[in-house]
Amino acid sequence: MRVICAIAWVGLAVSVSSSEKPPVAFLERYCLDCHDADMAKGEFNLERLLDAEITAHAGEWDTVIRRLAARQMPPSKRKRQPSGEFRCRLQSDFADLNSGP
Repeated sequence: MRVICAIAWVGLAVSVSSSEKPPVAFLERYCLDCHDADMAKGEFNLERLLDAEITAHAGEWDTVIRRLAARQMPPSKRKRQPSGEFRCRLQSDFADLNSGP
């Protein structure tokens, strides 16, 4: 199951429709404590990407997706972690958005 989800996550950067917005609730819960405009750990500011379409910053989103799929982010020392099931569900939601009408 993990391998399938990881492959699907990596494919999201390419497959998501250009009119889709980032999953803000997910990012607020798991990412923005460290990767907002104020902190930007690793010089990576996700906050600046929130109002743009995903494809406008495809390279950055590809990085996010790869790090989530590889379970590099959030770091393992963080108590708040998305479950594998949640990661797969989010991936599935993106795929559903992409298949749209």
